[in-house]
Amino acid sequence: IIYLAERIKKEFKGKGVRFWVIGEGEYADIFHEQIQKKDLTNIIKFEKRFFPLEEIPQLIGDAYAGIVPYADNLVNRAAIPVKMLEYVCLKIPVLVSDLPSIRYYFTEEELFFYLPGNYENLFQQLVKMLNNPELTSQKAQRAYNKLMAQHSWPQEKERLKAIIRNL
Repeated sequence: IIYLAERIKKEFKGKGVRFWVIGEGEYADIFHEQIQKKDLTNIIKFEKRFFPLEEIPQLIGDAYAGIVPYADNLVNRAAIPVKMLEYVCLKIPVLVSDLPSIRYYFTEEELFFYLPGNYENLFQQLVKMLNNPELTSQKAQRAYNKLMAQHSWPQEKERLKAIIRNL
């Protein structure tokens, strides 16, 4: 996010693009220091805390995009990011690491992908989102439609019933 914010500040003069980062963790203090040190406080809003689950939809509902940066490692190659699914359910366009677990469920028709660890590629994909609001909105709608059609609770309920019947 620091890299993205620096590039946005340089390329777009920070106009209209803001990052809101929420959460705690072992790197939160370092992240906060870097925001201050690099004079990015007008581009990155950082809240070092967690919000109650029921407040999340209201908090992120107005976001233009959700960025889900996952490292390419063994665990993440098998995981599906819950934050990504939250964005999809709220019809927020997603920019996510290009990993097999995510590609299993979604394609470039629904999400924006970037190569994990390649910050320049991440920036390019973000610029693509910013410069193509109609495409960005269409992808968000397609991701939502796909998720609801294939993996909503009614579909999962039927799958579970079939598993139980076959026991």
